[in-house]
Amino acid sequence: MHMVLHSRLCGRAIVAYLQSKGFPEVALHFVREPRTRFRLALACCNIEAAMESALTLEQQPAADGKESGRDIWGELGSEALRQGNHQVRFLVWDVHKALLGYIYNTHFCCLGG
Repeated sequence: MHMVLHSRLCGRAIVAYLQSKGFPEVALHFVREPRTRFRLALACCNIEAAMESALTLEQQPAADGKESGRDIWGELGSEALRQGNHQVRFLVWDVHKALLGYIYNTHFCCLGG
């Protein structure tokens, strides 16, 4: 156990193995990449870790083929609602409203209206 806690076992194979064996919460301790960390946090119902990752992902520029911030926050909100965590759900709703307002205003201004 000492080797696992104090070494850099961050390989995809180890994370995939732990997740496939039903230990996403253990794999979560080894992952630093925000998108993978978000997925693992949702898999082990760790809303706090998922929210930290969502905030990190929101600050990063969107890459092609990746989920948008709206998708990430939507998944987080659904999981929070499933767990009965209404405080996080309402926070996610506020983020969604802000994103939708930004999108609406950007498109409306670009169309000359």
